[in-house]
Amino acid sequence: MRSLVGKNALTVFLSKSEDDGLKMFFCPYTRNNVSQYLGNVEIIYPSYDTLRNPSVIIRPQKLSRNIHYIFTETSDKTDSVSFWLQYRQFENTSLQSYYCHNCQAPQLYFSDEKAVNYKDKTELKDGDNYICSNPLCKQKLKYMGIVSISLPDIINNG
Repeated sequence: MRSLVGKNALTVFLSKSEDDGLKMFFCPYTRNNVSQYLGNVEIIYPSYDTLRNPSVIIRPQKLSRNIHYIFTETSDKTDSVSFWLQYRQFENTSLQSYYCHNCQAPQLYFSDEKAVNYKDKTELKDGDNYICSNPLCKQKLKYMGIVSISLPDIINNG
């Protein structure tokens, strides 16, 4: 499993769309509304590019897990939203939940070892595609794997 230290953030890649309507992005870990956006969500990536340093990082006030969000543009267009799960080593629970960024419906349960589909309890493998469990949403999603997120050693040992 890939591991990142001290970067509890999600980068959301958006492509342009023909639709000019604003959409709501919900945190896939807390179900809190994060921000409104134009376009289509293409990729939800753990952390952010430290070389390009984003100019704006959003940290919603209703935050329970100290997650930061970065929205950036991409020219890539895909059939489904690709995402990686962030297993947070600093949380008290070993079993965590993942929700649809579009409608807040439960999608997956996961630990540091595996992810299972909320609806039929089947284990997902890296690269598996599935459709949101909410029949009104029908968002196509692509599970890419689990990334471990931990606090820096200075905080862990401190």
